[in-house]
Amino acid sequence: MLHSVFAAAPKKSKTSYFTKRGNYFGNLWATYSTKAGCVLLLGSDRQLAHWLLKLEFSPLIKNFNFEPGSKSLGASSTLGFIDYHVEVQPVNGPIELHFLRVSGFSDNYAEKSSAAESMKYKYVEYNDEHWIADKSKIFTLLRAASFLSAGRHLYVPTGLIEESKRYIHLAKKGNLRAFLSAVYVYDRNLCLLVFCRMYSARLIDVSFEDNFFSLNTWWWLNEE
Repeated sequence: MLHSVFAAAPKKSKTSYFTKRGNYFGNLWATYSTKAGCVLLLGSDRQLAHWLLKLEFSPLIKNFNFEPGSKSLGASSTLGFIDYHVEVQPVNGPIELHFLRVSGFSDNYAEKSSAAESMKYKYVEYNDEHWIADKSKIFTLLRAASFLSAGRHLYVPTGLIEESKRYIHLAKKGNLRAFLSAVYVYDRNLCLLVFCRMYSARLIDVSFEDNFFSLNTWWWLNEE
C-alpha cells in the first residue's frame, strides 16, 4: 500500500505543486513497486513524481533500482566518478543513470554524458520542469499503484489472465468498458487488477483523463 510516512523539510520547491501539499516538499513515501518487485522508500515528492511518470508506468522502462550510487570513471577521466539517483534498464538501449535536480542542469552535463557513454551508460538529468506537463496524472497513477500493491497477493484465475491476453491481442485497442464486457464472467475487481497489471507489465498502453478506472479509459496493445 502506498502512503506518506511523514511531512518534513520546510523548504520551498515547485515539487509541492505535483502533489498539492502546500508550499513545501520533503515527504517520505513508502510504496511497493510492481515493476521492481520490492518496497521503495522515496525521499521526496520529486522522487515520487519521477517514479510514477518516468519509471513505474513508462512502457519504455523494463526495470530500475531506486538506490543512489556512483560509477567510477577511472584515471582516464577528469571527473573521477558520476553520481546518480536511479539506475534504469530501458526496454531498448544502454542502462541509464538518472540524476534528479531542483532546476536546470549541471554545468558539466555534456562532459558527464560523454563519460557515461564511454562506459556504455546513458546519463540523464531531470529537474522539476520535467514533471509539470504531466503533474495531473500523479494522483491517478498513485491510485493505480496502490491498487496493484493491495492486490499483489490475491489469487487470480488462470482463465481470466489467458482470456484477458487473448482479448487484447485480438482487439488491439478499445476502452475499459469493452474489456470488462469481454471478461464479465469473472469478479470485476480481479478484472481491473489484471488490466492494471497488463499496463504495468507494458502489455498495453493506457490513456486516461482524471480516472484510470473510468469506463471510457482507452487502451491499446503495445506491439513494440
